[in-house]
Amino acid sequence: VRCVQETGINAEYMGYKMNYITACLAIFLYTVSLGSCFDPDIYRNTTEQIKAHGYLSEIHDVTTEDGYILTVIRIPGKESEPRPMKKKQPVYMQPGIFCMADVFTAAGPKKGAAYFLVNAGYDVWIVNSRGTFYSKKHIKYTTRDKEFWEFTLEEQGVFDQRAVFEYIVAKTGYQKVHFWSHSQGGTQMMAALTLDPEFYRKRLLSAVLTGPVFRFDLTKSPFIKLMNYTKFPQLAYEMGSYEFLPYNPMIAISLVWIKYIIAPLHYFLIMFIADENPTVVDMDKVDVFFAHFTGGTSTKAFKHLIQLTEQKGFYKYRERSSDPIVLYPLEKIPDVPVAVFSGRGDLLSTPEALLWFQEELIKAGKNIYFKFYDDIGHIPFLTPVDSRCSFLSDGVDFFKAAETVSYTHLTLPTKAQVQISVVAVSLKK
Repeated sequence: VRCVQETGINAEYMGYKMNYITACLAIFLYTVSLGSCFDPDIYRNTTEQIKAHGYLSEIHDVTTEDGYILTVIRIPGKESEPRPMKKKQPVYMQPGIFCMADVFTAAGPKKGAAYFLVNAGYDVWIVNSRGTFYSKKHIKYTTRDKEFWEFTLEEQGVFDQRAVFEYIVAKTGYQKVHFWSHSQGGTQMMAALTLDPEFYRKRLLSAVLTGPVFRFDLTKSPFIKLMNYTKFPQLAYEMGSYEFLPYNPMIAISLVWIKYIIAPLHYFLIMFIADENPTVVDMDKVDVFFAHFTGGTSTKAFKHLIQLTEQKGFYKYRERSSDPIVLYPLEKIPDVPVAVFSGRGDLLSTPEALLWFQEELIKAGKNIYFKFYDDIGHIPFLTPVDSRCSFLSDGVDFFKAAETVSYTHLTLPTKAQVQISVVAVSLKK
C-alpha cells in the first residue's frame, strides 16, 4: 500500500486489491519458509528417499493371479557395498491399509524398518498393495470399473502375497522368504496362513507382525468407532463410491502443515486414529509419514475391517450383516515361526484383543509368539522415537533364529507367557 501511495495512485481505490496481493504474497513466503524446515523426504517418492540416503533401489512389477499389477520396491543393499554384491536372504515387507511402501522408509536410515533390515544384511522387498497410489493397474480393468475395487484383505493376502513370494523366489533363488508387516499387513498374512497353509509351509521362513488387527470389537480408536457408528464405509459402497481415501497431495501436505500452524492438532490426529500416547511418535519423521498418507484402498476392504468391530472373532467379509459369520480356520495355520509385536498404547489393536487372539491360537494348538512393548502404540512401529526402537532388533533376532534353528513343534505358550521376549531361545528345539 505504501508503494501505491508513493507512486500517486489512489490508495483507497487500490487498497483492497493491494491488501489481497499482500496477503497472497505473505502466504507464499510463509509456505516457502516452512518448506525449508521440512524434511526433504516429504517431497520424495519411495525410490528417491532410498537413493538419497545412499541405498540401492529397484522397481518391479508383479502381476497377481487375478490380474492386478503391483509395484514392488526392492532395496538390495547400500550404494557403498562392493560389487558384485553377495546374495542375501530376502525379506518381504507388507504395509497396512491406506499405506504405501514408504511407510517403512519414513523414519529415515537410522530407525526406518526397511533400512534397519538392509543394514542387518537382508535383501528387502516392499509391496505397494493393490488399490494404493502406486498399484492401480490391472490387465483387464481400470480404476473407473467397479470390478477393480472388488477386493478385501483376504484377496490381498491370498493373491497379492502369493504372487510376490513367488516373484522374490524366482528373482533371488532363495526358496523361503522372511515376512515383516504392519497393521493390516499382519491381518492379511494371518488370513492367508489359514487359507493357503501348504504354500506358506513351503515359502515362509518366518514372519514378524507389528501391530496386527484380528479382533476389532475391542478397539479404542475414536476413528474406527466413528466409522462403525455412522456406517460410513457401507453407505459409501452403496452409493457407488468404491475407492476409499485415495491419495491426494493437497490433503497430504495439509496434514504436514498442521504441526507448524497448530501443533496440538498433530497430537490429536495421532490419538484420534491409533495411539494413546503420541509423545513416543517421532514428530519430525511423522511428517514424512503424513506426506504420503493415505494411499487409498477399496471401500470394500475398509468395510471388511469395520465389520470386525460388530462381533467378537476373526472372520471373513460378509456382503450383508444378515449373512452368517465364517471364522478363519486357525487350526490350519502351518507350523512356521511367527511373532506378533504389539504396543500397550495401541488404540487400534488393543492388548486385550491380542490376548484373546493368543488364547484362540492356543486352543487351536498353534505356537505364535507375542511381545508387548510398554509406552508405544500403533504408529511408533513406523516412526518411533530413539528410545522405542527395540522391536527392530527383536525382529532381526527372530529372523536370525529362524535361519539357524530348525523349526519343530514347540511347547505351547501359556497365558502367563504372553509377554515372552522374542529372542533366539524362542525357536530352540
